[in-house]
Amino acid sequence: MNIAVAMSGGVDSTVAALRLQRAGHSIFGLTLKLHDENDHAERDARRAADLLNIPHHVVDLRAAFHDEIIRPFVQAYLEGRTPNPCAHCNRKIKFGRLLDEARRLGADKLATGHYARVEQIDGRWALRKAADPSKDQSYFLCGLTQDQLAASLFPLGGSLKATLREEAKAAGLVNWDKADSEDICFISTSYTDVIEAIAPPEAIQPGEIVDEAGRVLARHEGLHRFTIGQRKGHGVAGPQRLYVLALDGAQRRVVIGPRAGLSRPSVSASDCNWMITPPQDALRVTARIRYRHEGALGVARWRGEAVEVIFDTPQEAVTPGQLLVLYDGDRVLGGGWIDALG
Repeated sequence: MNIAVAMSGGVDSTVAALRLQRAGHSIFGLTLKLHDENDHAERDARRAADLLNIPHHVVDLRAAFHDEIIRPFVQAYLEGRTPNPCAHCNRKIKFGRLLDEARRLGADKLATGHYARVEQIDGRWALRKAADPSKDQSYFLCGLTQDQLAASLFPLGGSLKATLREEAKAAGLVNWDKADSEDICFISTSYTDVIEAIAPPEAIQPGEIVDEAGRVLARHEGLHRFTIGQRKGHGVAGPQRLYVLALDGAQRRVVIGPRAGLSRPSVSASDCNWMITPPQDALRVTARIRYRHEGALGVARWRGEAVEVIFDTPQEAVTPGQLLVLYDGDRVLGGGWIDALG
């Protein structure tokens, strides 16, 4: 099989390539050039490909990444939502444009260093959590279509990160101890710096900070400086800790209040991608409302491309713009973008 490996220069993607090579596949490396901040990743990926003695190509998608990922990221914050650019990038760029390039170069599959598993169940491609719960990235991959899943390989899905580093060290890979990248790739300082550098000045508007009753407590210099659940940085003191409870994009208002106001009994999401055929009846699910969320039990009801989940126990800091991902055990059922809070 001819396989393209998305190589970022890190240990994960390099070991993914190593394993496929040792399994006898014909492989070549592809590295995304997404912005001017990742020149070091391109250098490290090329070095890893040289060590493995495989062809290596750089795919320059800076213009598409800026238009399809960075600009919507900025706009979401200006409108009072907290976006998840990595999930958008996976569907549109890595398993969209990069997969197209891999196929153009003759690849049958695109392999990545993501920690997740894919398999066929009842004639459909299914996405499952990784064996290492601390590294599982199925949450970020819930937007992949059946065609994208069919063309994807995740060689690390059944592995623990600790054993992976030992494997890389034993193979003589120089990046075996390279630190993991946990931040958004195009942010080198802070997300507010990125927003204020890209947004036109007139798009960043001041507004009011109010309590739950609508009483004005202070003013702010832009909604992009806030996210739901935030405790510090709103500049309002009180007898108890105050949190950002909601962001009103239309009125440019930040609503703050005590922690109890963060709890929500339900959530709705739209623009959903389903990895199963949506059932007609309500379905018991485990719902994750952000990446580091352990998941909450609840009942999901489908409404076309939208879904509503009523939690068994109210959840804190449910945030518009983030992903709602539904699971049955370790299997991803589908997910969409949070747009309404219960």
